[in-house]
Amino acid sequence: MKNLSSRYGFSLLELLVAVSIMTVLVTMLYTIFHTSTKVWEKTESKTEMLQNARILLDRISNDLSVATVNPEKNMNFHAFENGVLFVCKAIYQNGAAAINGYQETAYLYSDNDGTDINFTDDCVYYLCRHSQSDSSFEYESDFAALSAMTPQALSCYVADFYLECWDHINNVWMDWDNWPGGSSDPYWDVMAAINSNNPDFASYQPNDASNKGILPEKIRITVKMVPPDIAEFITKMDTASFNSYTQGQSGTNREKIISALEDKGLIEQYTTIVKMRQPK
Repeated sequence: MKNLSSRYGFSLLELLVAVSIMTVLVTMLYTIFHTSTKVWEKTESKTEMLQNARILLDRISNDLSVATVNPEKNMNFHAFENGVLFVCKAIYQNGAAAINGYQETAYLYSDNDGTDINFTDDCVYYLCRHSQSDSSFEYESDFAALSAMTPQALSCYVADFYLECWDHINNVWMDWDNWPGGSSDPYWDVMAAINSNNPDFASYQPNDASNKGILPEKIRITVKMVPPDIAEFITKMDTASFNSYTQGQSGTNREKIISALEDKGLIEQYTTIVKMRQPK
């Protein structure tokens, strides 16, 4: 008699083997897809961070490279650890015509009270006000009107942003804590007579009130940034998760999380040096 078992499909054993193979294949495909998605998200996050840093450093470098001072017209230059305010050359469009002028510019950073761990809204801010001609613009030595304007967030996810002016007296990058701009709020101010003025100028006299209008020779700008995906992850931490993640770190909550991120290689640092153009 003829064997008719093949007419009725697969056996139970064959079905179990087929389902097992299919389950393994689907699991492998899901794992590959999930891993690829994670890699894509991390790459996209790092790319966004790099673009933010590049735009910030390119922009501030271009503006600083054409900074100018003129004590007679209150065109000041005011740098401190977490920001800089200055006057620079600019070109404005008036219809089809390009007009040369000046603008007061500021790049400022604030990390709130120093304990905030939400890096998604920690930004370097940009402010400017401009004039189409030197004669129609009222400059100010203390940048009060500029500082009162609404700032524009230029780059977010910032863990730290700081400036260092070149100390040409001691040939080192300045230590703001010991810089003679002021004991409580040290800064480089070309309108102030402090002994930081350039000794290479023939008129240099330490603490001479007439010795104004001196820019630093160069400025080093450093920005530390947190990848957006990591910043978002931190905002969702509860107390237990935060304590576990920052175990062994000391300081404020912000200092703890930054140290933990640096230890894990999750904070990127970008630095550029701008050589300043001295007034003639």
